[in-house]
Amino acid sequence: MTSSLSLSPSFSKSKYVIEEYHNIYKQPSLENMTFKAEDFKNILGQVTIYNPDKWKYVNFYFFEQKPEIFKENQKLYSILHLSLEK
Repeated sequence: MTSSLSLSPSFSKSKYVIEEYHNIYKQPSLENMTFKAEDFKNILGQVTIYNPDKWKYVNFYFFEQKPEIFKENQKLYSILHLSLEK
């Protein structure tokens, strides 16, 4: 399993997260794989986790203000607590 991570300095203000699932179409190699990502406004962070064994990947987008969900493959969650190392 592999991932990518991009967090803003304001990440600790995150109150909502969108979880977005995608399928990876079977191919001989994932070496040059590009992952689709939404272009949300006011994003505080993005995490992409992919598992080539299951041929799926998930994007997580973090927000301070409640975003609008507009796709079938997206779920919105409220963040109750973030444990961050200082």
